[in-house]
Amino acid sequence: MNAATDRCIKEDETEALLNEAYPQNSTCLTLFNCTENGPHPITARNATACLDPFTSTAAGCLLIGSTAMTWCDARMDCMARGADLLSATSDVHFGEVRNYLKSLGFVEDFYVALKKVDNTWMWLLDGRSPGADYSGDWYFNSPSGENGFDCAMLAQSYGYLAVDMPCDKIIRPLCQLQAPPGVL
Repeated sequence: MNAATDRCIKEDETEALLNEAYPQNSTCLTLFNCTENGPHPITARNATACLDPFTSTAAGCLLIGSTAMTWCDARMDCMARGADLLSATSDVHFGEVRNYLKSLGFVEDFYVALKKVDNTWMWLLDGRSPGADYSGDWYFNSPSGENGFDCAMLAQSYGYLAVDMPCDKIIRPLCQLQAPPGVL
């Protein structure tokens, strides 16, 4: 975790800190529950249905942001909508996301909640690994391992596989409302 922007918290502090941190906090604070297995990222509050402007898809309630921005601003924009950047929870879910994006015909890349934390890549919702380097959710030459490439996007030119990149690149976010366990 980056001590300047990330914070490990106790579970009973979660709601108060989410209210405090988003969207006003411009440092893009990532909150973590302290568990005996190490820090567990906390994402946006759960939602139970797709509300406008979110679209119901096989991958859940999704919204493509209308404005390109940095990864931090993209995450805060999603959080301001009661959502978070998309976080793939399984290989099947990741495939559904990719199929949905391909069906739209966009020629754009999108930020997602795939980030390097303590030199380990993880999907922020549940800490799931995106797979071994150069396989799994990654495009064949990703992650590149370049210094400062700590965020990820789904790259249209690579069939919406994940590509690592600097967090200050300006692209549009892919937001997802999270449903309670067993709803989606």
